[in-house]
Amino acid sequence: MDKVVTHQAIEQIEQLAGGSVLPRCLHAVANTGIADVLDDTPKDVAALAAATGVNADALSRVLRLLSANGVFAYREGLVSHTDASRLLRVDHPQSMRPLVRMLGLAAFWSVIGEMEYSLRTGLAADAKVLPGGTWGYLSGNAEASRIF
Repeated sequence: MDKVVTHQAIEQIEQLAGGSVLPRCLHAVANTGIADVLDDTPKDVAALAAATGVNADALSRVLRLLSANGVFAYREGLVSHTDASRLLRVDHPQSMRPLVRMLGLAAFWSVIGEMEYSLRTGLAADAKVLPGGTWGYLSGNAEASRIF
């Protein structure tokens, strides 16, 4: 147990432990339609924020994180598309926006938050968190059902 651990192994655990932040940023950007207001001309963050009704400072932080992971390009306050960010557009023929929005539904994240419950009991966490489980939740929530 006294073996020295590599920096790579430490970084791997750090990334996995904080791994929920990046997908949540992706979900938020998809839900607010950032990719749809960005065309082929780079735009500043303030213009994107104004067009989508979000906070410019918060959007800047989110876009910097996403761009560090290849979703959008962010240089000197200007944002432009990458191949990956274009997949978040509604009008893209291979749009992944519906999938991203579905995987980002808050109810599903609360289910994921109960992973330890499932691990300990072997039972599905959705029944614990969502009245009626996943299907009961969707049948009672029109917006989530539409996204799903």
